[in-house]
Amino acid sequence: MLENAKPKFIPLNEEPTGGLVPWKKLCLGVDEIRDTASADTHNLALPTPIHHKDLAYIICTSSSTGKPKGVEVSHGAAANFLSSLRHHKPGCNERDRFFLAIMTVSFDMSVLELLLPILSGATMVITNSGDIKDPYEMLDLTKAHQITMQQATPAA
Repeated sequence: MLENAKPKFIPLNEEPTGGLVPWKKLCLGVDEIRDTASADTHNLALPTPIHHKDLAYIICTSSSTGKPKGVEVSHGAAANFLSSLRHHKPGCNERDRFFLAIMTVSFDMSVLELLLPILSGATMVITNSGDIKDPYEMLDLTKAHQITMQQATPAA
């Protein structure tokens, strides 16, 4: 994915390990980035307006070929997707309690998990990776937190 994306730098909280070691020259510690940023936070904002056709994020997918590729998602497409889920089926509002952390952030549906509750004023209940692997624990958490919404794969 990194070869395909050709990043200018890779922000990390710690030293690169595993598959990132060959990319060490591009890795910057978060503290390094923070130290080089201006102390005046107003100067950190980009003066460029954002339009609906502008790129919001790129999600990597292997598609049917098995070779990773980047799929570009515009601000308009992401906003349209979230607005549709918020205002139509299934709908989401401030009375909902949404399970979070079922999907990995590398999966495109994590955008729904992360942003839909925030946009809707819903409560996010964050689980840990051990809990989502145990169906009995998930059932107990669902009852305990009175969960009204969850995004998951059919297997989950």
